[in-house]
Amino acid sequence: MIEIFAWRGGVVERGVGIDRLPELLADTGAVTWVDLAEPTPDEAQRVLAETFGFHPLSIEDTLLRRQQPKLEEFGRYVYMICHGVRAGAGPEQFVPVELDLFLGQNFLVTSHDERSRSIDEAREAVLRTGGALRRGPAALLHAILDAQADHYEPVLDQFGQRIEQLEREAIEAGGRPRQETLGEILSLKRSLLRLRRGVERQTHIVLRLSRRELAHVGPEEALLLRDVHDHLVRAAELVDQHREMLGSVLEMQMAVASQRLNEVLKVLTIFSSIMLPLSLIAGIYGMNFEFMPELRWRWGYPFALGLMAATTMGLLVYFRRSGWLGEPARPAAKPPPPELAELARLPEDARRQVASKSGG
Repeated sequence: MIEIFAWRGGVVERGVGIDRLPELLADTGAVTWVDLAEPTPDEAQRVLAETFGFHPLSIEDTLLRRQQPKLEEFGRYVYMICHGVRAGAGPEQFVPVELDLFLGQNFLVTSHDERSRSIDEAREAVLRTGGALRRGPAALLHAILDAQADHYEPVLDQFGQRIEQLEREAIEAGGRPRQETLGEILSLKRSLLRLRRGVERQTHIVLRLSRRELAHVGPEEALLLRDVHDHLVRAAELVDQHREMLGSVLEMQMAVASQRLNEVLKVLTIFSSIMLPLSLIAGIYGMNFEFMPELRWRWGYPFALGLMAATTMGLLVYFRRSGWLGEPARPAAKPPPPELAELARLPEDARRQVASKSGG
């Protein structure tokens, strides 16, 4: 779908045909916006190559989606790729929306394969009052990029809320992390990494535009683009904070699971330590030598069982005092003498006088 808007003579012209584009581009007083929504290869070739005469490399990048944000200058126009946020996108299914833009002296061409909220907002503003289109293509570019930057904030808030929820789940899990939770943490880490790359590169693009390193951006638009740059910088900082929080949640889950594993191993070690001497005793008394001292002793069997029981109790007492079976019992603290208790209730000056008299 191709939609063309033109601002000429203080009026917005909508529904302009492709055959009128050469006329509009030749008019230096007109501002033209061409939006290509899900264009077919034939439509893109007709508009981008035949009408505007863009470089084949920039046309190729436009047709090949899933490109990283970038900015290139081709003499009479500037080509850039920016990423927005899909409507309704959450942390679990975050996928950026690619938007290709061609900025010229009196035109702006946008191309996207799926719905773009920033384009929709700019279109509504143009239809109401002319919007940024009446101020020039660079102002329209700023309106689109500003809307893209604003749409990052609610998605980042959702990331933060989900990470806090995962942190609570890790604490309440009691050392039993679910496989689904670990998978979600790794998925969130990948989404944040994808978001960080896009925001970082887009920040560099807007910075270059705000510094007027490229043509077709005036001083007023450069000042407005600095505000967009600040928004993107804050978004990048939030992404870094969320990545650190997510890393902490993952470390906490691993630490709790490791602590639980240590508790299980400690219990197994206690059982093994108890069974080892019992096996030794049973092994000694199970030998069938003819001249064993207790071989024909009447009380040999009860003595062996009693020795096992005494060994078990001794080991349990030893483990208890060593802190393996909980904290060892501590003697209760003795209450202070009545004289000291009475002295503690006195003011500080009175205590000093009592101390000086007792010392004298």
